[in-house]
Amino acid sequence: MKAHIVLAHPEPHSFNAKLAGISNRTLASAGYDISFSNLCHNGFDAVEGTHHYNVRKDQKFFHSQTEQRYNAKKSALTPEVNAEMFNLN
Repeated sequence: MKAHIVLAHPEPHSFNAKLAGISNRTLASAGYDISFSNLCHNGFDAVEGTHHYNVRKDQKFFHSQTEQRYNAKKSALTPEVNAEMFNLN
């Protein structure tokens, strides 16, 4: 089995980081193949907005889920998003 742990907190000693570490150890001890991403460390821009989309379904109104779905179908997501989705980091 595989598991991908995503941490999105800037403080390496945060509660979230502790939970990610516990999850990593627990899943590894259960035999999982673990991969890990630290979005803040990787410089991931988590603030959703129109700047993430070169191709837009609706130029007049921004609805993030619509644009995400549309860009995913068009294979037009940003390299950073693709890296997370396909574990390329």
